[in-house]
Amino acid sequence: MGLVKGFTDILCPQNLVPNGNFTINQRGLFTSYSPIVSGDYPVDAWHVVTLTFDSCEAYSRLLSTTAGIAELRFRGYGKKGQYITLSSKEYFSLNTAYPYAVKVTAKYTIQTAPTSIPITARLKCPSAVTTNTYSNAKTLKPGQISDIVTIGENTSVTSGAYMMLPWITLEADGYFEFYLSRAMLLSGEFVNPPNHIVTNHTDDLLRCKRHYQTGLTKAAFLGRETASAYTVALTTNFGVSMIATPSIVLEPLEVFEEGSSTNVVENYTFSSSPTANLVTVSAFKDIGGAKPSQLSVGWTATV
Repeated sequence: MGLVKGFTDILCPQNLVPNGNFTINQRGLFTSYSPIVSGDYPVDAWHVVTLTFDSCEAYSRLLSTTAGIAELRFRGYGKKGQYITLSSKEYFSLNTAYPYAVKVTAKYTIQTAPTSIPITARLKCPSAVTTNTYSNAKTLKPGQISDIVTIGENTSVTSGAYMMLPWITLEADGYFEFYLSRAMLLSGEFVNPPNHIVTNHTDDLLRCKRHYQTGLTKAAFLGRETASAYTVALTTNFGVSMIATPSIVLEPLEVFEEGSSTNVVENYTFSSSPTANLVTVSAFKDIGGAKPSQLSVGWTATV
């Protein structure tokens, strides 16, 4: 592995970055080449921060189910100097005070297609890391593959920092195509980081669910009557506590009233009240007609 110092998990190194093998894709997007823009998530826990290419498509391609490896493929057209940056979603807190420095090693693998223009690949360590002690930014010609490695050292207390930031820049005008895989962030300083770290899929999925999860909750009951409205409410506990209070999208929604099997959702107004551990969804309508008797709520929680 090329251990230098500061690493304690020699026999079983831990990848600190979630979904570093790009195998988890709860949203089910980019399963074939599709247009991608800044803010999109090609896979869980990884989003596009900046994209300045003239056009770009992304594809989340599974390489090996057994080994648990996938790659993010990007292709399109652009001009020299245009670039893309991607960031791991989960924040990294070193919780360390000067002068107790902590070193970390970040790495990803990148490959260019034979038909691609040259690109330059870089990597920034967590934004909590104030000093990059080593970086091997490389320019790749068509059909080349390389590991991009950066070693950083923290010398101050910083929390809420991105874990790693791949940065790919075009070196000519024209068609580009490149593939990212095996992203990792390790505690300690390495000359040659491991080629691949197998991550327990269940554990990695739970980490990803701290940022994104979906569900469908149903309940049958008589709605509560106030002076001016009929109301029903459902509280759902998240399967995994989220990293912060999420934003909630409600879809699909169904409301059934006493004595009817017709969905009358259009007659109701909905609201949601989330915390990091649960979400309460309420539906109400003005007094009049039948009371609500059943509520079905599909929800998506995102941090």
